[in-house]
Parts: sequence; structure tokens; C-alpha cells
Amino acid sequence: MSGGLSWYVACPVGLHIFGWVHGESMAEDVHYFWYGSGSLPEYTVESIGRTARLGYTPTLWVYSPVRNAPEGCVTKDAGQVVPHEWFRTNVLDSKMLAGRKESVVYASFSDVFRAAVLFEVG
Repeated sequence: MSGGLSWYVACPVGLHIFGWVHGESMAEDVHYFWYGSGSLPEYTVESIGRTARLGYTPTLWVYSPVRNAPEGCVTKDAGQVVPHEWFRTNVLDSKMLAGRKESVVYASFSDVFRAAVLFEVG
């Protein structure tokens, strides 16, 4: 099964611009969710790496180890936020989601996952 990364991260660019214009400090952590095993695609590595080079701390939440997380990226177990069994039962094996493209299922779940991350860890 292929993996996916939602590009709607916990700190969208629009919010950074809004905060910068209004003189507010913005969060320094940017949370990503990835489902898949093995290696991230090169464009994903570059995107997460760019986040780190801009001075943010990218955190990549995964259920399986990823071999090529970029330098500066913190990798954490997604099961700390949403148990893998719950994800498997309610997302991967869901009859309600049957027949939908994997990318749509992963993107939808990653929105919920990142909200849970913000609630749990800030």
C-alpha cells in the first residue's frame, strides 16, 4: 500500500503570514502525518527539509519506520496520538470509505490526526 502526506500542515502558510503581519509569534512546530513504510518520496523529503531550514521543527508522525527522514526532522510514533489498531479498523478497513482513492482517505485522516496532535501535544 502506498503512503501519503498531507500538505495541509498544522501551521499553514496563510496563518504564518497573518501572524507576521500582525506581529504575533507563531508556533515553531510543524506536524506532518505519513502512512506508508520504507522511504519518503524525494519531493516530500525536500518539503519537510525546507521547513527545517526555515527554522521550524518538523515532526513526522508515522506508524512504520521511515528510512530517509530529512535532517532536522523529528520522527514520532503516530500510535501515541491515535492507536494504530483504531486507524486500521476505522480508516483502512472502514466499509464507509471502501472504494475511495487512498490519497483521499489519507488526506482526510491526516486532517483529523493533526487536530488530535494539536490537542494532545500542542
